[in-house]
Amino acid sequence: MSLEAQTLQIKAALDALVPTHAKVCDYYAGEVTAQGLAEELSGPRSLFLAFEAEDLSEELSSVTTAGTGEDVALAVWRVYLVVSDQRSTKAAIMTTGLPGMLALAAEVKGALNRLRFTADAAATVRGAAHLRFINLRPVLFVRGQVLAYTARFGALVNVEQVTRDPLAGTVRLSRVDHSINTEPDGTHNPLANGRNTFP
Repeated sequence: MSLEAQTLQIKAALDALVPTHAKVCDYYAGEVTAQGLAEELSGPRSLFLAFEAEDLSEELSSVTTAGTGEDVALAVWRVYLVVSDQRSTKAAIMTTGLPGMLALAAEVKGALNRLRFTADAAATVRGAAHLRFINLRPVLFVRGQVLAYTARFGALVNVEQVTRDPLAGTVRLSRVDHSINTEPDGTHNPLANGRNTFP
């Protein structure tokens, strides 16, 4: 449930940017297409949150000879920043009355970069930084219609595991016999014998 709790907290941070910096903040799934974004748009500036992936970190994960250990993964979220501006490409990128793409990206980074998860959302997070900015890239441009970028953010998290008994498949220890020897030649050995039994 931690990924779900983390996603809800990220969404809440983005919701705080509405209506000052964006008209819409919602979830998004599927391919990024002009038609798909147009169907979701209800204003000139919109934000959409999507969970991208969770990839295992071999460097940070560990496995013992008994098969125990922990798996650590990088969980990545995408925020689609969508600007619909028919005036010009400059108007879509730069602030000309309405906030441009660069200004919108700055607000999103300011809301999410180094965001600290709380309560259930923080249960699986590794490291003090929690959510961190990864990159900002253009994903769609249709002149006179729409400009979309994706801002990616990631957090190192512990991956859920099967609950397992480390003694499964082994023979339970029920008795230990021991003796105490005092002389190397064995003349007066053993000095004492003992037995420990375990219920």
